[in-house]
Amino acid sequence: MLVETSCKSRPTYRAWCAVESMAQQNPEAKVWYVMTAPAVEARDGLPPRLLQQYTNLRVVTTDLWRIFNNTPLMPLYTSGAWNINTKWPAVNLSNMVRLALVWRVGGFYSDTDVVCISSLATLRNVVGFQLKNEINNAVFHFDRHHDLMKLMMTHFIQGFEADTNEIPEINNYSVPDEFNLANIAVTRDMVIKQINKLKQNKSQGPDELFSRHGFTRGRFCLTNSLTFFNRTFEAVDSDKEYDIVYLDFSKAFDRVPHKRLLRKVEAHGIGVCDTCLLHLDQGNVWGKNGPMLFTQVMKEVCGKPSLTPGDHCGGVSLLSPKAFYPIPYRKWEFAFLPSKRSINFTEVSVSYHLVPGTCRLDTRPVLSISQYTELDDEYNCVSTSKGSVFSDSYMIHMWNKLSHLEPVFKESGSIYDVAAKTFCPVTRAVATAHSSLY
Repeated sequence: MLVETSCKSRPTYRAWCAVESMAQQNPEAKVWYVMTAPAVEARDGLPPRLLQQYTNLRVVTTDLWRIFNNTPLMPLYTSGAWNINTKWPAVNLSNMVRLALVWRVGGFYSDTDVVCISSLATLRNVVGFQLKNEINNAVFHFDRHHDLMKLMMTHFIQGFEADTNEIPEINNYSVPDEFNLANIAVTRDMVIKQINKLKQNKSQGPDELFSRHGFTRGRFCLTNSLTFFNRTFEAVDSDKEYDIVYLDFSKAFDRVPHKRLLRKVEAHGIGVCDTCLLHLDQGNVWGKNGPMLFTQVMKEVCGKPSLTPGDHCGGVSLLSPKAFYPIPYRKWEFAFLPSKRSINFTEVSVSYHLVPGTCRLDTRPVLSISQYTELDDEYNCVSTSKGSVFSDSYMIHMWNKLSHLEPVFKESGSIYDVAAKTFCPVTRAVATAHSSLY
C-alpha cells in the first residue's frame, strides 16, 4: 500500500515511479495506491498506461472517515487534535493513515519517495533501521490486527490526549460520513459579511458598533491601537459585553516560535506551565509520531535501550538500514548526482535468473553495480566491490522532504535516473516525453 494523503488529484512523477516499481517487482501481490482526492487526473495518460501494464496494480480513492472508521484512531481523528498546535498536520495525518490501513487489512506500507528494486515477497512483520538505533516508519509490514500495530496507535493517541481533552467530546453523536471536523472553519469572508450586516443596523451608529485595530487605511498604527484599546477598556469598565474577532491568527501567533513566545511571556511574570510547553512541542518535532514513535515502541517491546539489526521482538524483525534506506538522509544528494561527479556509479546492468524452485525465468530487472562510492555508518566514503551496494536492499529511499526540489536529468547517470529507467520505465517515459528534466 502506498498512500497520497494531501488530496492531490495529480500525484508527482516520483510518486508514480514508486507505485510502478512496487507493481513491477511484486507481480504476485496486489499493489494498492490509495488516494484521498475524489478523482485521479489522467491528462498525461500515465494512470491508465500503468493500469494496463501492471494487472496487479489498483488505484483507488477513498475518504479519511472510511479509513479511520472502526479503528482505535477514530476518536483522535474526529477530535482534530492532530491538527492543533503543530507545524506538521499533514505529516501527523499521514502517520495516522498508514497505521490505520495496515491495522485494518495487514500488509506492506511504503512511502511514495522510494524506488523498489527487489521483491518484498519474503518479508513479513518487519521494520527497518534508518540509522543506528533509529527505526523509520516509511516502510514496514505487519499482519492484520497485529498487537504491535495496536500498541503503536495507543502511543500515538497518548501523545495528543492533552489536546483531545480540551476539545468537546463528539464521539457519541451520529455523524455523517462526509462530516470532517478538520474542515470546519470560520472564514474571513463569513466574519466580515456578518459584521457588515451589523453595521447596516440603523439603530446603532458604526462608531459604537464597530472598532477595528490593525492596518486601517488612513490611520497610523499607534493611534489606531490607542483608539481601539480606549474603547475596549471603556466597555470593560462599564461591565458591557465586548466581542473581539481576530481575522488573521497566523500573523499573530502561527508565524512565531511558540515555545520562545511563551518563555517571553513567562519572563514578564505571567506563569506558563511546563505541560503547556510540552504539548505545544508534541506536534512540532519532525518525526515525533513517526520514526521516534516506532523506535520508542520497539525499545519497549524488546525491553532494552539499544536496538540492533537482526533483533526479533514481539514477532517483528528489525532489518539493517541497507534493506530500505541504503542512502542515509544526511547524504540524500548522492541519489541525484550525475555519474561524472563525486559519485562513482558507472554501470547498471539487467540480468535474469531462475525463480527458486521452478524452471521459469524471472524477467524482472535486477540492479547491479560495478563501482560505487558507498557511505559507512559514520557517513564516510568507502570503496565497494561489484554488486555489493544494493545487493541487500529492497528499495532506495529518496528522502522527498529534503530532495523534492532537486531536479532529475534524463540520462545523467544519477542513481535515481538509472533506477527509474530500470524499475519505473513507463513513468519515466511519460515524465521525459517533452523535457529532459523531471
